[in-house]
Amino acid sequence: MLNSVNQNSNQVTNAVASSSSGVDSNRILGKSDFLKLLITQLQFQDPTSPMKDQEFISQLAQFSSLEQLQNMGQGFSDIGEGIRNLTNQYTNSAQWDYLLSQTINNTMAASVIGKQIKAVTNEVHLSDSDSPKIGFELADTAEKVEISIYDREGNLIRVIEVSNLPEGYNEVEWDGKDYLDKRVEPRTYAVSIKAYDSDNNPIAADILFKGKVSGVKYVEGNAYLMVAGLDIPLSNVVQIFQED
Repeated sequence: MLNSVNQNSNQVTNAVASSSSGVDSNRILGKSDFLKLLITQLQFQDPTSPMKDQEFISQLAQFSSLEQLQNMGQGFSDIGEGIRNLTNQYTNSAQWDYLLSQTINNTMAASVIGKQIKAVTNEVHLSDSDSPKIGFELADTAEKVEISIYDREGNLIRVIEVSNLPEGYNEVEWDGKDYLDKRVEPRTYAVSIKAYDSDNNPIAADILFKGKVSGVKYVEGNAYLMVAGLDIPLSNVVQIFQED
């Protein structure tokens, strides 16, 4: 009987070694290997000392836990794959929307050549001999309006003051001269505006450039309207109309 028990013990050991050899490279015991091991134990258990119920139930519980953990791992893997697919779809969709938006903007930009526009800006362009008009929109009737003009270094070169202007769109002509009554060099200048009512309370005011579109230029895929020496982003346009 002792020889039989020893023989059975050797057979269990060999079976375990055989079951483990297939996964030894990763040192992971899979659920199929675990089940083979349990069946082998049942086949070769010592008849004089069979496996106790508690041991059998415990190993079945371990097998069930192992299976649940592997299923959870597969579930997480599926979720991760789903997230990656959604991310790729969103990226492709965002790229398509961007290309579509660019195409619409470019088509619209080309269609406004020869038309008049109003656009938000903080610049005015002075050529060799002209006296450009500085346009602006007032939220209310203004008792006083101050238009400040700056050079490229940010130095204040001129303040134009006007009074009693109505609500809405207005224009003020600049003769191209600085505060010393000297005509400045032709180029683009920065502009800011302040407006006040009769009680000296500030009024909302925006510089609005008005002019005829002579062409369109593209910088890094973005469309700019060429108007009287200025490059106006298409997104800054607030009104397009045909000249009377």
